[in-house]
Amino acid sequence: MRFLSAGHPLPLLLRSGQVVGPIETRPGLPLGLGGDAPEVGECQLEPDGTLFVYSDGVTEARNRGGDFFGE
Repeated sequence: MRFLSAGHPLPLLLRSGQVVGPIETRPGLPLGLGGDAPEVGECQLEPDGTLFVYSDGVTEARNRGGDFFGE
């Protein structure tokens, strides 16, 4: 799989239900704002793999106690 990151949290790769880790790449600016060419992230997906993609709106949301949800 190949992808671009425009500043959102990095996607997480899961295998057999366990988090292997984030798929590392250097985030670029959101499309249309210029800047350097974005770095293309890559990873090999496998049949038991899951790709978890989420926005910063999730990590910046707060629970009833006022704590951030975070990753």
